[in-house]
Amino acid sequence: MAKALITAEKCFVPKTKEEEDETERVYNSYRDIISTLPRTKGWATQHLCQYQGFWFQPLVGLEGIMWMQQHFTSRPTDIYLVSSPKSDPEILPSPRIFATHMPFTSLPDSIKDSSCPIVYISRNPKDVLVSSWQFVNKVKPKDLPPLLLEEAFEMFSEAISPYGSFWDQVLGYWKASLELPEKIHFLKYEDIKKEPLLNIKRVAGFVGRPFCLQEEENGTVQEILKLCNFDNMKNLEVNKNGLYRVRKTKNDAFFREGKVGDWKNYLTNEMAERTS
Repeated sequence: MAKALITAEKCFVPKTKEEEDETERVYNSYRDIISTLPRTKGWATQHLCQYQGFWFQPLVGLEGIMWMQQHFTSRPTDIYLVSSPKSDPEILPSPRIFATHMPFTSLPDSIKDSSCPIVYISRNPKDVLVSSWQFVNKVKPKDLPPLLLEEAFEMFSEAISPYGSFWDQVLGYWKASLELPEKIHFLKYEDIKKEPLLNIKRVAGFVGRPFCLQEEENGTVQEILKLCNFDNMKNLEVNKNGLYRVRKTKNDAFFREGKVGDWKNYLTNEMAERTS
């Protein structure tokens, strides 16, 4: 279906000396703005910066978002997959698929004002907390101390997390999906796990690529489900031994359990109540 799946925060790569100079000038202006923003302790970085009502990692995510808001042009054939956390693409052919954690209000106007579909995936906040905590301790710089679960819980509860607050982000897309149901498809991770076949067919139809009767009868849909199965993805060679571009993180850091309700093995009853 799509020829490319990239993160929306990956920014334009300059090709000429003039483009390099202009890119450096633009990013220096972003850094000047970022230096004035409110800060708090980060999860995998020394601090997070508050921008447009949400917390972001200053270098990994926020600079890219600022560039996207000013320069990114959406295409009608684009598809956006959005979730809370766990290039200029002019050189990319259509159709393009983008994955991002950006809040709805942070999306470039060219995306919000276009007809391209947005699929948002939400998840139980307790599982998000535990998964994020485990992930951060795998990818954080070695000069930072381990992030304790109690610390992560307090920050998460106080709406301080990358691309957070978690609840504001989820509610933003939920409300937008009610106002624009033809543009935003709101999914729950737990529903996908429970009824994968039903939901993959719904998503395919929503993004304008419905399965035909022949594809349903010849096993094409089931084969796609098999390829996208968590265990299959986790055991791919590239995900077991490959490296992600940020901090040369091993790709296996992105795959842990993928289970619903795993939070019960980590959170106390009090923690669970506060994150409900």
